[in-house]
Amino acid sequence: HWNAAAKADILCGTQQRNLYVHLKTDSLDPLDFSAGELVKLTTDEPLRVGPPVVAASEDATDFTILQGSRIVFAVEDFDQDGIDDLIVGDTFAQLWAFRGCAQESKRRFHPGELLTKLRRSASPTGIATANPIC
Repeated sequence: HWNAAAKADILCGTQQRNLYVHLKTDSLDPLDFSAGELVKLTTDEPLRVGPPVVAASEDATDFTILQGSRIVFAVEDFDQDGIDDLIVGDTFAQLWAFRGCAQESKRRFHPGELLTKLRRSASPTGIATANPIC
């Protein structure tokens, strides 16, 4: 419930390093969601993880870059301050924490803190038991 409404919203990661939230509309159609909105930091920059998108094919120098960000995440109040946080894994097997921040009416996150580098990239089921629909 991204915006504290009693509706399940969808959070998804893209190959381009971004996270988007699709809010459930007031429609009776259970599959009717709003257009995606970028998840942002307290700096108003998009929350991004993973390798940058390359401008040209010759800039793709290794297999990892070609994989995109491979974002996996879990939403939970990890620091128990009453505001949901994000734990995000990327293609480099890095695990990031983004602490939630109550900033006006929009949900924002503090810049990420690198928690650890895993031996292999996290999988959607391996990062946490949280469901990607929040």
